[in-house]
Amino acid sequence: MQMVFNSLKKILLLVLLPVIITMVLSGCFFGAPLTKTVTPSIRAIGIPDVSAVDSITLTATDADGVIIGETTLSSLTTVPGQISLALPPGNDITFELTVNMGGTGVINTYKGTTTSDITTGKITINISMGIENTKIVVPDAYNNRIVQIDDMSDSGWATATGTDLGFVTNSNFFPYDVDIDQYGQIYIANNNTNEYAGIIRISSIIDTNPVLILSNTAAPTSIKSVAIDKKNNRIYGVAANYNVYWTDYTGSTTLGNLFFTPASGAITGIAVDDAGNVYLSGSIGAVSSSAWVGKYSSSKILLASYTGSVGEEAYDITILNGEIYATKSGGSVPIEKFDLDLNLLDSYGTTGTGGGTGVFYQPYNFVAIMNKKVTVIDVIDSGGYAQLASFDDINGANWDVYGSYGNVVDGVGFFRFLSWC
Repeated sequence: MQMVFNSLKKILLLVLLPVIITMVLSGCFFGAPLTKTVTPSIRAIGIPDVSAVDSITLTATDADGVIIGETTLSSLTTVPGQISLALPPGNDITFELTVNMGGTGVINTYKGTTTSDITTGKITINISMGIENTKIVVPDAYNNRIVQIDDMSDSGWATATGTDLGFVTNSNFFPYDVDIDQYGQIYIANNNTNEYAGIIRISSIIDTNPVLILSNTAAPTSIKSVAIDKKNNRIYGVAANYNVYWTDYTGSTTLGNLFFTPASGAITGIAVDDAGNVYLSGSIGAVSSSAWVGKYSSSKILLASYTGSVGEEAYDITILNGEIYATKSGGSVPIEKFDLDLNLLDSYGTTGTGGGTGVFYQPYNFVAIMNKKVTVIDVIDSGGYAQLASFDDINGANWDVYGSYGNVVDGVGFFRFLSWC
């Protein structure tokens, strides 16, 4: 059955998860002993699906960094739930709220912190929650599917093919790139030229009602790369003609708003930092191209740029811990790291098929993951090589690889990723 896309469907609103904390305060006030109970409302702003919450942990730390209280609510049977902590009064008490998620969603953990004084009376504490840890979501293009795994192993292996998403055939689904928003929704750049071309949004890996949100229904256009601006609630897409477009979370049945057109060369990768600045990667030059990375404000002002050597291309780009990582072809070192002003800081790795720490086949796209590691598609499709490579930093700490080259029928752990083209 062919589905009908609704580009205005699933407008997500901010969801508040109230957790009522009862705190028993003891100590001396004005020379007299006093026990005082307050019930501050700690509101965890930004948890979209409270039904999927497995546990909530609240930790209180004093100004010296000493934990003065910690407790866990193992299940959320009602909203609000209630946690009790016995705390002494004091200034600069840091509250850390950790929400562990269950279910099939891509987000494992939300976390938020705030600092407040604990005195007599009723207080209200607002904690803005952010994504702390996620599963891995991978575009497996030539197998016409995306794959979700818990970590760099077979654990949690789940897939969504074109027909799972309601497409007429699997060949209608050719995912190039993926990203996730602050609500755990998955965005897929579908590089096709039929009615399914564009960016597709699904709520989870088992969602069978995807939403086409950045497309051109009059003249379908391939989208090769996607990035989410969580600050400004924007969706960016890089089209096959290397133009960059954006729309808001409600989506668009056109290509939305034109953000950038390269004067020469190609744009292939895109990322957005916490401030809403947009980073583009690719090449520059009409004849002899060079690797290029540019940083733009959300209002399209060029803030910084980097140009590499002739014959190289910075294919994809990602941001980790306030630093920029880029995959590079055409040079001797395939991974480069920049600061947020695009000063080149360091490089890492070699290419080959012999294996070993820091030896890539050819790193391509970074995958959708936010768990404090760099994870990249590593592939030579023509030679039958494919894996995920993961590492903590530019020094290759905690190097890990997962997966092999293979088709859907080969089972769990086999991929046919998009390769350099």
